[in-house]
Amino acid sequence: MIRLLNKAKREGYRIVYMDETMFTRKSIPSKEYYPLSKNMTVDQTRLNEPTLAMLSGVSKEKGLETYMIFPFSVNIAKFKEYLTKLREENEGEKICIFMDNLSTHTDAMKTLGFKYIY
Repeated sequence: MIRLLNKAKREGYRIVYMDETMFTRKSIPSKEYYPLSKNMTVDQTRLNEPTLAMLSGVSKEKGLETYMIFPFSVNIAKFKEYLTKLREENEGEKICIFMDNLSTHTDAMKTLGFKYIY
């Protein structure tokens, strides 16, 4: 993997590190630190926040490249929408996406002219 990253850099690609994160009710702790032998509890049933997914990419050169927030989770169509936005914001630039091994997204990355490393 390090060899592939170094090769992409030598070829003039900017490396964009990309991942998604989920925000759900379970993201909010039900207990928090409190005095010895006591726990403060949070009534999560009163929280009415929707489940959200954020897909973002960062690079050494630009910091935050771009991000998008979607309801629920990221599927192939939403991933392609994100890649299209990333490509539009960086038209003609050589970008290599470094992400976890989610091979179902490979076609979208190829179509939009991204190099990628899992």
